[in-house]
Amino acid sequence: MIAQRPFLASGVALLALLVPPAEAYEYPPVDHEVAARVEACIVSAVEQYSDGSECIGVIFNACEGNDGTTYTMAACFVQEHDFWHSIVTRTFEAVSEDYRTSDRLSVMEEPLAESLAKAQVAWSAYAEAHCRFAHDKFGTGTLRNIEAAACKRNLAAERAIFLRGLSAEG
Repeated sequence: MIAQRPFLASGVALLALLVPPAEAYEYPPVDHEVAARVEACIVSAVEQYSDGSECIGVIFNACEGNDGTTYTMAACFVQEHDFWHSIVTRTFEAVSEDYRTSDRLSVMEEPLAESLAKAQVAWSAYAEAHCRFAHDKFGTGTLRNIEAAACKRNLAAERAIFLRGLSAEG
């Protein structure tokens, strides 16, 4: 048994080199119809003061590899995360600009744009740490990649919907 362990370890190391991370998977762009459904869902959620949870997972469910290997499933979560993250980025910039031009102040007399920027930095740090934990709690198993990708998708989606709500406040 002891003589086989170095071989097993080298085999695992070789496998790690052969299987690229989910982020390297070349998935097609989100279908325009699916993206439009998600956008309409976000608008509805904001109008109804909903948390928008019904909008999360639409892209994953439409993704070709969502019921495949852990590798393709993680890639589908990454695809949806990227979609939501692009909304976070665009909406954060738009809301920040609105706050800057309106000179709105927080309760603490701080410009609201600065307060939002601090909150965004803190949210980003939280999301990174939280999803790193979601990854790490599964040790070396492949489920860790799915869990981390799903975590990133969920948090980005929630943040995107929250920021869209701020942009709707005007």
